[in-house]
Amino acid sequence: MSSFEPSGLHAAATIKAQRALKEGAAENGEECFIDEVQWRADVIDLCRVMECAKKLWLILEHSNEAMIRTALEIMVCRVAKKTLWWQDFWYSVEEKREYFKSLVGQKLAIAIANAKRSKVDLSALQGSGEEDPRLAVLRKQLEESEAALKAARAAQAAAENDARNMREAAEEAAKRIADLEKSIETYRSQAKENAAAANTPAPKDDSEELRRLKAQLSERDKQVADLEQQLKDLTNEIKRRDSLPKEGNDKDSNAELQMAQRRIEDLEKQLKQARADLAAEKKKPPQGPTEKAEKPSK
Repeated sequence: MSSFEPSGLHAAATIKAQRALKEGAAENGEECFIDEVQWRADVIDLCRVMECAKKLWLILEHSNEAMIRTALEIMVCRVAKKTLWWQDFWYSVEEKREYFKSLVGQKLAIAIANAKRSKVDLSALQGSGEEDPRLAVLRKQLEESEAALKAARAAQAAAENDARNMREAAEEAAKRIADLEKSIETYRSQAKENAAAANTPAPKDDSEELRRLKAQLSERDKQVADLEQQLKDLTNEIKRRDSLPKEGNDKDSNAELQMAQRRIEDLEKQLKQARADLAAEKKKPPQGPTEKAEKPSK
């Protein structure tokens, strides 16, 4: 019995429907509809066939047979070849990536069936429902990386907090040193005034003036003691800051602390000299009234 040949008024529509049916069957790995006459005419030019074969051979040298066969199935498929016009960076789009992945699986199954001359086996594409061990390893590595990143961020925040505290301590130390310098300048000016007053002629009744000078000297002693205690406290505070563990690398704060320590050493030298001047002033006896009184101005 001969095969049915469409004829009549609806022959064209019938042929088109049969062709669409065969093309759909080809996508599922079944027999594909081809025009043998046209195919034979397309390979008459042997030079072009040789050139095409050489190009495919060069591509095969840089890839593998499975990739060539799968790509060829994608290229000749009426539906799958539309993916070749996707824009760049399509891999970053999850929907396109998953679709192309399933498409490659289907075309690979067709290529394997054609190479083995067997039926297309799509059971491998359905999956067994179990997770790939490699995917589990990658997920575990991702979790470990996220935990390490979280710990690193916490350590960075702690280091920044320590650096901020050290910077504030350095600023506070610089402010206290500036206050101490002002106090020392005030003390020096008052000491010079006292020295000038001690060198002036004393009046006949100098008991009250001596008491005033002694009270001033006592007050200066107390001020010197207060300055020494403040310097001592400031030095201990800076040493305590230096002994703290430094997780960060804040060079600016370390430089400020070193500068503060040098200024404290200078202040200690200045206080030492001030104490020596004060001791010399205490040992100096008060001078009596001058023998010759100044003549009153006319």
